[in-house]
Amino acid sequence: MKFKFEISIAEIKELGLGPFEFKIALDSMEQNLYDTDTFEIYGEGSFALGILSNDELIGGFRIPMSTLHRVTSQWFPVTSPYTDLISLPENVTGPRVYLSIIEISILSPVQEHREMSEYSIESTPRVFSPNESKHEDFEPKDIYTAQLSQMLDLSRKEIIELRGLLEESKKFIDKTLDDSCKKEDELVKQIKSAHELNSKIESENAKLQAENLRVQIDIQCLRAKLSASIDEIEKFKDLYKDSEGKRKDLQNVLSNAHLKWQELKPNFNAIAALENENQSLLQNLRNLARRVKELEKIKMEDEGVNNMVSTTNVAINQLRLDKEELKKANKQLSEENVYYKELLEKMRGSKSDLELSEASEIVEHKVLQSKTPIRDERLDSIDKALRDYMREVGMQNPFQKVSEGVYIYINKKISLSLKNGVPVIRVGGGYMFIDEFLKIYNGQSKKKPEEDLSERSLSQERKMYKANSEKFSEDMEIENYPDIINTTPLASPMKKKTTISTVAYPTKSAILKKIPRLNNPHRELTPNSRRNRTPRQVFLP
Repeated sequence: MKFKFEISIAEIKELGLGPFEFKIALDSMEQNLYDTDTFEIYGEGSFALGILSNDELIGGFRIPMSTLHRVTSQWFPVTSPYTDLISLPENVTGPRVYLSIIEISILSPVQEHREMSEYSIESTPRVFSPNESKHEDFEPKDIYTAQLSQMLDLSRKEIIELRGLLEESKKFIDKTLDDSCKKEDELVKQIKSAHELNSKIESENAKLQAENLRVQIDIQCLRAKLSASIDEIEKFKDLYKDSEGKRKDLQNVLSNAHLKWQELKPNFNAIAALENENQSLLQNLRNLARRVKELEKIKMEDEGVNNMVSTTNVAINQLRLDKEELKKANKQLSEENVYYKELLEKMRGSKSDLELSEASEIVEHKVLQSKTPIRDERLDSIDKALRDYMREVGMQNPFQKVSEGVYIYINKKISLSLKNGVPVIRVGGGYMFIDEFLKIYNGQSKKKPEEDLSERSLSQERKMYKANSEKFSEDMEIENYPDIINTTPLASPMKKKTTISTVAYPTKSAILKKIPRLNNPHRELTPNSRRNRTPRQVFLP
């Protein structure tokens, strides 16, 4: 079957910028196209398209004409030698050409229907019978109607074919319009890309011109340097001639050098001996320098030892001063112990148990006030915050420290920590301020009987103070300050176990007692005198 196509070469990629020429072939017939990229081809067999540049074949492809039927546009690969395609290629990459294909319909010639007239009218008349004449009249009419019906059928078929062709032509026209619009868009894009490429080429041309000017300037500079180098070469040639003359003179001098060497050879032996002696002297000098460095290191070490001795002397003097201060504090404590003994003697003559307990509380309060304060270096952050808090509220510390953050209060072990610099006590799953804790747990401790405080005898207290004072005097001979603090009668473990009331065990009568001020240590304490004084609230252990 023969086909007729109008083929346009729309775009060529990855084959350079051209210009290109095209060679088309249909089986054995070939034709070259030089000035157009649109052509018509009619026939059957295999269609081949070749692309040439500068009269050299770049590549092409070959495909059957029947495969192009009902194809509007397609990319085809360009290879050398030609690629024989059986079907339409897909996803074409590399050198390729884009073809726009329009199929032209071929109408089959209409067969001419010739009327068959096998009958003609005779010139001579005939005489028929009545029946025969009727039959002869109807027979030619039937032949004509049959011929007309055949002609009508043929015309109807042709009309149907013409309508199909019209519809195909309409579709083809629509496709051609769409292809023309696409081609116009592609041409506009190509024109824009050509303008951009032209602008790039112009910019590159400007850069090349500037580079050309630079190269010309460099060439001129090189020419100037070349002329200068030529002059230098001429100078070197002159120097070479002079050196040649000097070399000849030196050759003449060296020709007599052998004789002079024989004369100077004994002197060289003496020089070698002197050189060996010089080496031995240099080695001795190096040893002396090494010895000097060692002596300097020893001297620096002696200076370090002297500094350590001076620092130890300063520390010894500081310890001596601390010892003197401790002796003074011991003397003051001994005087206070004498005063407390006198108070105890006075308290022995009291009749009422209430007066005895109040007097013992006053004594204990005075003992706590006269305690030697512990240095801040021995306190951690919790102890310092607790001490400052107790000073602010005017209370004595009722907590006995066991370890860091752990204290004992009324036979209970509690955990104490800091929150925003304020000491708090952990209770259950939360925390409680110290004043709230004391309100709650002091109320529980009120259930203890007060009679236990008054049942302790004053004789036992006197024995305890005597034993502690003897222990204090013995420990004053020790120079370690923390050991002296731990063995004083005011802070010893024995006192915490044997005194009437301890810091860790507050009672009902020991909380917020109103007591008189003890400005005069020799003043006799009576109930009337206490009533006349202005009371103050003090937490007594």
